[in-house]
Order: sequence, then structure tokens, then C-alpha cells
Amino acid sequence: AGYLAQVGSFTINPTSVGGDITVTALGVAGGGNGIYQSGAINGASGSDISFTSNNRIDQNGTITLALNTSGAAGNITYDTSSGTKASSISTAPLGFAAGTSTSAVNYSVLASGAPIVIYSAVSVPGLITLDNTYGCSEAGCAPYTGYLNRNLTSWETLVVTNNQGINIAGALNATAITINGVNAGGGGAVMLRAVITATTGNINITGLGTSGFGVSNNYGGAWAATGIRANSGAVNITGTATTSGDGVELGSTATISAKSITVIGSTDTGTYAVFLDAMTIVAGGTNLNVTGTVGVTTNTGIYQNAAITDNAAGSNISFITNGKINQMGVISLVANTASSAVS
Repeated sequence: AGYLAQVGSFTINPTSVGGDITVTALGVAGGGNGIYQSGAINGASGSDISFTSNNRIDQNGTITLALNTSGAAGNITYDTSSGTKASSISTAPLGFAAGTSTSAVNYSVLASGAPIVIYSAVSVPGLITLDNTYGCSEAGCAPYTGYLNRNLTSWETLVVTNNQGINIAGALNATAITINGVNAGGGGAVMLRAVITATTGNINITGLGTSGFGVSNNYGGAWAATGIRANSGAVNITGTATTSGDGVELGSTATISAKSITVIGSTDTGTYAVFLDAMTIVAGGTNLNVTGTVGVTTNTGIYQNAAITDNAAGSNISFITNGKINQMGVISLVANTASSAVS
């Protein structure tokens, strides 16, 4: 069958500040051919570029944007949130003209249980949001984030199975990053295969799975090279495996660096609620807190096996679980010059 919308190159006149590109293709919700785009896309200062469908989006042409000096935020949006778990999204490279934008450009990829794949690096002077937890229950309703959650009856049947929920193969760089992923079966709800960096704000990652991983860099049985960096903000990671999977499994090269780090993992019968590598709290930061909850208390709630460096005076470090703790990384602390005791 053909596509609901098959389109080629687009160019906004460079003098048209805020000129937008909008492609919308709606049909019967599912995994059919929604939008297919090929050829270069060139946007102006402040341009919004959006692809919206309730079927698949395959966007292949490199997007090049002028510096955003418009005084208003620009937005790059891919949206299949009104579709199904078959309404997947594949994105193309994104680049900017040389120089520095003075206004934000935000990048959002939204789906309803379908897989999201980021093949190429994305670097924007704004927010990055990757989220396949959208949905709603009534005909004609507006999808919202977090609809697909473990308290929703039969949520496992509404999400991608035996594949990654959100598969990040290209580096991400933004002022702040939010990732909400969900899947069922094998694979990861959030699979990290590249470095992600927040330059001024926080990195928030939430992954919900069953027998795979909630949040992980264990891709195909090998540790993918990644790192999670928010040296001016916080890193908050929550990974849940409702059956035999692992909540958070971030192994070799999955270093975390931030002003504060909070990791929460849980599993029913899996091997690890939380598995972590090296972590660093930067100077001027606060605390490092790791919590693991297991359904079988003889299983490992927290496993940590690389150096922990805490450069923040007055910082607290905690590992809390109802299972086993195997914390083997050497902990290095700066002198506590704060006025109160730490633990």
C-alpha cells in the first residue's frame, strides 16, 4: 500500500522568520505507511517542523536549521501519540548553521507504545523529549504522557514487544533531557547506546518493562558505550521490570556525572533491581541516592562495581534495598568543609 503522505524536500525562505513546515497524515490507527519523507529539509530562524501521524513515520532527509535568533522557541516534533504500538518513528540527522542560537529549539519524539529509534546525533539549544508512554482511553481524546503505566490494566499488550521501547543510538545534547520509555518482553524500555548530555538542566529517565530491562546499555549482550552527564543539574533514573527483568542495568562505560544522582530500580524476580558503574558528584553538588526493590529478598537489590567520586562538600551517599547490596567501587570523598555531618 502507498503512504498517506509521501513527501520530498522542503525549504523555508531564510527571510521568513518563524516559517513552519507541517506534515500530517491520519488514517486508521496502526502500523501502516503514514509519512515517508526523503530529501533535504531547510528551516529558517524560529521554524517549527512537525510530522504527525497515527501510523508509521519514516523521516529520512537531513534537517538543517538556521540559527534561532527569532526571540521565540522553535520546535522539531515527531508525533504518533494517537496511533498504536505499531506506529513507529524513525528520524533523520539534524544540524544547524554555524554559530550560536539565542533562542531555544526543542526536539520531541512522541509515541503510544511504539518504538522510537534515534539513529543520529541530536544537539539542540533547548529541550529533548523522547516519550512512548502516550495514550488515552476514549475516542477522540487527547493523548497524554504516562498513560501507559504499570497500573493500567493489560498495559503490556499495548506496547512494543521483544524490542527496544526507546533506542538511542546517537548522542544527545540539550539544555535538559527527558526520556520516558515502555516495552514488554526482551530488550529495554530505554536502551542507551550513546552519550547523553544536559548542559544546564536535568536528565530524567524512566523505563518500564517486563522481562527485559527498564533502563540499560546492555544491547545484544554487550555493554554499549554511553555516559549520562548533567554537570549543572541532576540525573534521575527510574527503571522497573515487572517480571523477570532488571530494573536498571547500566554497566561498563555507563558513567553518570551530575550535581545530584538519584537511581531507583525495581524487579519482581530479576537478578538485579539496580546495576551501576562509575558515578561522580561534581563540585557544588549534593547527594547520591540509590534505591533497589526486589520481589525476592535473596536477590541483589543494588550492584555497583566502579569508582564513585564525590567532589561536593556536605554530600550524602546512600544505598537502600530490601535485597542484597554488592557495592564494590572505591568511594573517594573531598574534605567535608560544610557545617553539618554527612553520611
